Amino acid sequence: MLETLTAIVFISAIIFVAMTGKRSDEDDSDQTSTTTTEVKK
Repeated sequence: MLETLTAIVFISAIIFVAMTGKRSDEDDSDQTSTTTTEVKK
């Protein structure tokens, strides 16, 4: 049981990190461009 649960949690964590990583990369680029635009204005 523990091994199965650990495997499920581990896989879920990898998928979650992968999804969050992609989203954060997009968000970071958006925030950077927005911040730069605000500073220029």
